Amino acid sequence: MNGRLSWYLINYPFLFGLIIRFLVAWALPLLLDNGVMISGVAYTDIDYHVFSDAANYIQLGQSPYLRHTYRYTPFLAWILSKVNGRYLFCFADTVCGKLILQLRKRHKDNQRSKLLGCCLWMYNPIAINICTRGSAESFVVLLPVLLTVTVSTCKIFSQMTKAFIAGICHGIAVHAKVYPIIYTLSFMANFGRFDPQPIDSPKKFILVWIHRLTRLPPLVFATSFALTF
Repeated sequence: MNGRLSWYLINYPFLFGLIIRFLVAWALPLLLDNGVMISGVAYTDIDYHVFSDAANYIQLGQSPYLRHTYRYTPFLAWILSKVNGRYLFCFADTVCGKLILQLRKRHKDNQRSKLLGCCLWMYNPIAINICTRGSAESFVVLLPVLLTVTVSTCKIFSQMTKAFIAGICHGIAVHAKVYPIIYTLSFMANFGRFDPQPIDSPKKFILVWIHRLTRLPPLVFATSFALTF
């Protein structure tokens, strides 16, 4: 039985991870938020109430910043005005886990290592707790992670197409939370890679970097990012 259970957990981590998160996100707020099980203990993160109130303001055609302590971008409030935020965060957290497992597939792991890899995120109680309480971190983290995976592993698109798609993902990521904007120059440098001549002077170093950042792929990335943002 344990062997069969392990096989299912290893081969269907996305499905089981998502089911676990959805069940926890449905059951624990129901049992804890209103003091049904433990009086005075709420399961839902206080920020989730802030998100929900800001989303309600969006639905009324007003600014989300009318909600006191709302410190996120309007994009996040707009998204949450369309979907259930708690389940969106659970789905985003599961996709993050899926991406991690996809990256691990590069290594030839045995069954024990594969199960450990799944447990590190998919069945990690800390990761499950954070997203099911209504924290937006999984959604905010997913966007730059998805961008990084697209840039580093995608082989079905040309460099130009990857730069265009990555720019759009980056623009959405910055809309969700501003901090990923610090990665812009790094992504442009990645798309502008080439084999330069040996650098033997500060002037040549500067010229190489100017050439690298002004090649077509990084410019396509920057343009699609700017238009999306």
